[in-house]
Amino acid sequence: MAAGVGTFDGHVTFLEPIFTKALLVLGFSIEQPIRQPAAYEAGGNYYPTTYAIGRDATIQEYVIALKNMVQR
Repeated sequence: MAAGVGTFDGHVTFLEPIFTKALLVLGFSIEQPIRQPAAYEAGGNYYPTTYAIGRDATIQEYVIALKNMVQR
């Protein structure tokens, strides 16, 4: 698993967790840190420091989340 970063015109436009369907089917539950860049663009945006993938048995849904947002 990894976290993907998308850019446009030299600016970060999105972050996304990347994983396979097999991870969901097998029922893994994972929370991992996202590697942080050495520098951030000015502007005070919030960036996630971890991502989580799992299944909520109560509502019978998969949950994929970017978590622990920090303002940079």
